[in-house]
Amino acid sequence: RQSRTGRCGDGETGRKSTSPRHPLSPSPAHTQGVLSPQMSQPKIVILGGGFGGVFTALDVAGSADVTLVTDDDHFLFTPMLYEYLSGEVEAWHIAPKYSELLDKNVRCLQNGAAAVDLNTQNVSLEGSGETLNYDILVLATGGVSNYAGVEGAKEHSLAFRKLAHADNLRARMVAALDRIPPDMAPQDVRRELTFVVVGAGASGCELSTKMADLLKDAFKRRALQGAPLTACRNATMSNNPFPWEEEQPPPLPPLTPARPAYGQPACSMR
Repeated sequence: RQSRTGRCGDGETGRKSTSPRHPLSPSPAHTQGVLSPQMSQPKIVILGGGFGGVFTALDVAGSADVTLVTDDDHFLFTPMLYEYLSGEVEAWHIAPKYSELLDKNVRCLQNGAAAVDLNTQNVSLEGSGETLNYDILVLATGGVSNYAGVEGAKEHSLAFRKLAHADNLRARMVAALDRIPPDMAPQDVRRELTFVVVGAGASGCELSTKMADLLKDAFKRRALQGAPLTACRNATMSNNPFPWEEEQPPPLPPLTPARPAYGQPACSMR
């Protein structure tokens, strides 16, 4: 987490906004009824720059003094994160800078909240020690990875929620492939290249099938024997925190051989 205070998206990496308002911004009618008529430019502090925080900021922009506090300089459209892993989309497709996305009337601070005092209606920021006074506080900090209290799960697994997580996973996949010589026995290849995705929701299923597709393509281009295994399990962490160890998880169904050309160079696994 970064603990510096600054305008989100400022700096050399941020692109200049070409429009004062993002095309997805709601119509002014959507803000009617959100704020009391008796309020005159109330101070709204929004903690969190995900879907809830961003669309709240877009809704009330112009009707209040809005400050958005988030620890990143960009929004992330997480449903497409697996396509960033494969190279089908670039970072700027799914992670626009807040300076491009938000209304110009919204103040965006790249920071974290250290404390909230509900009595004085103040938010203390990390690092800078700056205090934000509010009339309305919006908590939109999102979710966190749930390791269900399993010791070692956090240290020995990879999260998949941010661009950096996708970059890390892709690097791990490439490194694992680099350790496989062309003459390694198929059963040894399976042991060295078994990936388990815990969580069989939309993200888990999409991620596991994309990983299987990328690894299958890499095997062909590297002329490796055997096949990697990518298993997606909706595991219940109870007595055995890793239930897939009890039996060999079945491989995913084979994918259609005809794939779009843009997926072929996705993982640079040559």
